[in-house]
Amino acid sequence: MHILAVSNSGGLFHTIRKQDGTWGQFGDVFAATNALGNLTQVTATSIGYDLHVVAVADGKAFHTVRLANGTWTKFGQISSASVPNVTAAAAANVKGELQVTVISGGKPYHTIR
Repeated sequence: MHILAVSNSGGLFHTIRKQDGTWGQFGDVFAATNALGNLTQVTATSIGYDLHVVAVADGKAFHTVRLANGTWTKFGQISSASVPNVTAAAAANVKGELQVTVISGGKPYHTIR
């Protein structure tokens, strides 16, 4: 099981519960990816053995992957200029594809990776 936590100072941390029931230590996601400013929300879903994470920061949506080997990809922006002021996001695994919905201006927007 993966756990993501946003700190009071806007940091993002991750840990896992291992198959033997023990917990790993929280690690700084931004140290492994790249820092995002004004982080307000995070959502995630597993696809295979990879964890896909979508974060809302500075009114934009970003995506990173924690690979099965424990390494992270860099955060990349997934919202465009035509979808400004993102306030919320949701991620889901549908038949092995990452599906993301964001809310901007009270309207939902959807994309598939």
